[in-house]
Amino acid sequence: NILHITDIHLDEHYSPLIEPKCGAPYCCRSNSTTVPSTPDAGQWGSYFCDTPLKLLDNLFATIDWQSIDLVYWTGDVTPHDTWQDSKEGILSASKIITSYLKKYSKSPVIVSLGNHMAVPVGTFSPPDITNSLSTRYVFDHMIDEWSELFPTDQLSSFRSAGYYTIKIRPGFRVIVVNTNYCARLNIWTYYQPIDPANQLKWLSNQLDLAEKASEFVHIVGHIPPDNRECTQGWLYNYLNIIERYSNTIVGQFYGHTHYDELRVYYSNYDCNKVIGFGIISPSVTPYDGSLRLNPAYRLVKIRDNGIIDNIETYSLDLSRANTLQEGSTPEWPLEYSMY
Repeated sequence: NILHITDIHLDEHYSPLIEPKCGAPYCCRSNSTTVPSTPDAGQWGSYFCDTPLKLLDNLFATIDWQSIDLVYWTGDVTPHDTWQDSKEGILSASKIITSYLKKYSKSPVIVSLGNHMAVPVGTFSPPDITNSLSTRYVFDHMIDEWSELFPTDQLSSFRSAGYYTIKIRPGFRVIVVNTNYCARLNIWTYYQPIDPANQLKWLSNQLDLAEKASEFVHIVGHIPPDNRECTQGWLYNYLNIIERYSNTIVGQFYGHTHYDELRVYYSNYDCNKVIGFGIISPSVTPYDGSLRLNPAYRLVKIRDNGIIDNIETYSLDLSRANTLQEGSTPEWPLEYSMY
């Protein structure tokens, strides 16, 4: 059983009973300006704001951790008040979420980096940038927090660019990609537009080794590669790699969109040829601004070699949760499963 959890966007300063639509880009704070709206931010969260610590605590207490064999945590830790982002805020939110994972999970945790884990948001610099603009502080922090996670031979690649691979068991490997290096909104992708940090070359080499070792592979990342999010050259080469190793890759897992999605990938050379698929987990944060997104997480049931047997999605009805009396705790029931 794999627990897939993504886009927590923890708001350490969330205040209930505050106007969630205050006229500013982000509200639910004790210092938010007041513009009448209905309803007030609830004790468990608001559809217009990010995850309160109380909701995060409830989520981790609810999950059946005894049944979890592996955790995919696909990034994004800070709230959407991006104009107030700071290194200190990112590291604080990351530490809190990490403390929960270490407290509850007795299984390996696979970490990938979200765009809301750098300042300014999404600006991940390539390894050769070593001045004050470098985002290496993110990689160093994650290694410090998860020192036991990374195999010794993967420390260098993660510390320089945030990608790595782990052999879970014989015949099954996870490859973590830093898809912030494909993002159009990452200004550094225009500095090295084709293959920032040599990640695609590395990915191709890892998949080739996996194929020769008869291993099946999960690719795990934050931003799901597509024409809207990624630069054209990067996406073109990524799809070529995915097609070449389509018999080795048995699953791709992403977050970022906050939505419950399934992406189908097609060949660059034949628009009718399916070469893979991406499973995008819904977010823990209810934040969207227009749609009412209920907080959610996923359980992915796999065989020993990584092939997917079933996917279960669990969610919390936020509107209903906010009607509960103080002291009552909401539930996260099964919303649906594939089978």
